[in-house]
Amino acid sequence: MMTEDLLSGDDSGLKNIWDEICVQVRFQHSIYWDAYLIVIENIIGDELDKLDSTIRTAIWLQSDEGRTWAEEEEDYQDYQNTDPDYNEYRNRETTKPDVNDFETSYYILHNYVLSAADNWTNKRIEDYLGSRYED
Repeated sequence: MMTEDLLSGDDSGLKNIWDEICVQVRFQHSIYWDAYLIVIENIIGDELDKLDSTIRTAIWLQSDEGRTWAEEEEDYQDYQNTDPDYNEYRNRETTKPDVNDFETSYYILHNYVLSAADNWTNKRIEDYLGSRYED
């Protein structure tokens, strides 16, 4: 990708969109930040669509919503005979989770993509950030 396609401008020294995202995570979000997030979320969604439902469920179970579902499901399985409601739950089958792809995308975005952007650097990013901190 050429620099004229970047939102940071031709004179930024940044080479690609990943450079721009890394800078914005570490320094300051531009007015285009929401557009970047939408593009990233769409890419994540496209990749999730390619996965088997078992893999998507495994990823979702790591999200806040997925962990909550798993904990509640485990509680149902842990009822003892002494519980007055035990018979109601004893015959209850394990429910299949209602996997939320939005929640899965959010989890991947914030725990992996943006985290990686915050930790990634190269000379272009360092030069750009250095010039911003000098201003």
